[in-house]
Amino acid sequence: MALLMLVPSIAAAGACTPGKLVSGAAKAPGIPGEGCDPKALNEVNSPLVIEWPSDARSDLESAMHDGVVVVSFTCEKVKVLPDCKVAGSYGYRAVTPREESVLIEGRDNIQASFGGVSWAVGGSLERDAKLDLSYVLVGKRSTILNSLHDQELEGGDFCKGATHFVKRADVGAFAYATGTRVAAGMSAKLMGQGAAGSSENKEVKTKQDGDPATCKSSKLADEKAPEGCGAAIRVSLAPIKRGGVSKADSLSKKGLSDGLGCPSGFVYADGACTKEKGKVKAHLCEEGDQQECQKQCAAGSDASCDRFAKALLYGEEENKELGKVAGAIQSNVQRMEEACKADQPNACTALAILTWAPMMEGGKLEKKQAAKGFDFMSRGCAAGDFTACMLLRFASSEEMKDMKEEVGIDGQKLLVQTIERGCRGGNAVPCGFVSIESAAGENLRRDPKRAIELAASACRGSFAEACQIHAALLGDRARCEAILHGVNEKMIRFHHTENICDDTVLGVIPDDLRKASASLKRACELGVQAACEG
Repeated sequence: MALLMLVPSIAAAGACTPGKLVSGAAKAPGIPGEGCDPKALNEVNSPLVIEWPSDARSDLESAMHDGVVVVSFTCEKVKVLPDCKVAGSYGYRAVTPREESVLIEGRDNIQASFGGVSWAVGGSLERDAKLDLSYVLVGKRSTILNSLHDQELEGGDFCKGATHFVKRADVGAFAYATGTRVAAGMSAKLMGQGAAGSSENKEVKTKQDGDPATCKSSKLADEKAPEGCGAAIRVSLAPIKRGGVSKADSLSKKGLSDGLGCPSGFVYADGACTKEKGKVKAHLCEEGDQQECQKQCAAGSDASCDRFAKALLYGEEENKELGKVAGAIQSNVQRMEEACKADQPNACTALAILTWAPMMEGGKLEKKQAAKGFDFMSRGCAAGDFTACMLLRFASSEEMKDMKEEVGIDGQKLLVQTIERGCRGGNAVPCGFVSIESAAGENLRRDPKRAIELAASACRGSFAEACQIHAALLGDRARCEAILHGVNEKMIRFHHTENICDDTVLGVIPDDLRKASASLKRACELGVQAACEG
């Protein structure tokens, strides 16, 4: 039953193949050539970048090595603003290598898939043009920032025109063919040839970047993409918000957002945008529409499975019965497992809850079932899901000390590997867990300096509990214990508070009431009432 307490809103009940088709050359309002709406660009947050102008793409990839990338993304162009500074960097997290192919038909659908702007695809496509794309995805480069606000920008006039920041880039290798005489399978053949480069004639243009052969060597434990397999395929562009942070920015207890979307009037399907959703097998559902998400999940949309899981676990309804939630997951378990393997973290967390449901209700787990549960927790936590990390922390706690002998899995070792990997990948929640483990010295070597640095970073990433931990580490024992008393008890219940507020930790970190107050203020703004009370 202790495990059940960690799950929000739930109560006890007692080689590439020929592409998929994204069709339609229907006239699309809001697409350049028909008139670009600047306001609509805020809805475009996951464009393909493989056909962006070479200077824009090279500037993007270069800038990602120097810090968080701020851009001006408009109807006329995209411009990286290198002198508009934001503290931070990008981490890398490997995923299970995945090969995808898609045939996009019609100029408007192609432009929508590249951000809804004509400059992204050269602006000279024929209305009946097609684009056949094949790619191998091996990892994600992410910044720890969950959101960015205009008051956080540094650079004065150099930040004029800033509209978005690059939150994430999907990397690997790709090949595509575009033109009026393109057919499904062309890009797959290019991928098989393995040589980067491009070619063009009056009817077909081709391009390839990265070597799919080297991508096959990618492993989940990799700390960087294999050489020759780090080409940017898609980016997640998040609009820069006005003002300061709010509860809406918090990462705690609400599930991760996938950052996928298309211009108004289009739906996301098979890695591209289409206006004719009736002609695709499955498309991305509207977030929060549980019934539609379940339908699209069953039809084959991995991202819809993730949104379905998010609605089940983090929806507005409180005290949902575990049996009903587990039953809904079980009825879609095969698709959920496929989505989890495709790096959909909410789906992984849902599967972990389903797998461990017998233990939540006071029963026991079979060895094979426990092992699957650990794998699901690890995948979800590494991707940054709060509940998955909490479940994994419980499974590695003293309360579960017999688990290692019973099922042959070292939960403490897996926890450390997972949160370290997730933190290296630029995810705030795992960094927050590494911070508290580094302060407590229970599963990681005690390292006060690392604890305070990672708490500060995770706090900037809108992980509210990390803000509280950061504030606690900047005070004396009494203040430290008082602040930790207000931290989500589910996060620190497995630690000995006295270890965190010990002189061996606090004695290394200078008191700083000003910084501590600033972190508590941020936690308050992110929705932690205890932090608002000082």
